[in-house]
Amino acid sequence: MPRPIRSGGSPYLSEDYRQLLGLTEKEVIGAPHSLVRHPLMPAAVFHRLWVRLRAGRDFAFPIVNMTAAGDHFWAMARISPMREGNGAASGYHASLRVLTRDCIEEASEIYGRMRAVEGRCEDEREGIAASLSVLERALRGRRVACAELQAI
Repeated sequence: MPRPIRSGGSPYLSEDYRQLLGLTEKEVIGAPHSLVRHPLMPAAVFHRLWVRLRAGRDFAFPIVNMTAAGDHFWAMARISPMREGNGAASGYHASLRVLTRDCIEEASEIYGRMRAVEGRCEDEREGIAASLSVLERALRGRRVACAELQAI
């Protein structure tokens, strides 16, 4: 289970992000990401996120989240593991920035194809592998508006 976002050793949530979500700090701090995860997000993206975080690496990717009111918003998310003195992960830091319209359109189209493939597979691992193949084929030899898609 993901640990809370921390800044300076204590859980932190920016007021801007909290207001965008339409939730209280108490509802968000320590809650799993599924609280705001939009159904348009492919499972394969989160699989790659956790592979990278467990390896101690940052991960940046386009994300679509839901608000408490049922609306959604796109952002570029960068998630980084935070380390204790002994090197063990003590939590995660996430930052979001605005995406360009071109990036949103491109990510939306590719994520839709990825989710469709995941939905056709009975086995989750097969679905993730097939979904990542869709991503790789979609990006192969193509100039993309959203360079972070290539890092997934």
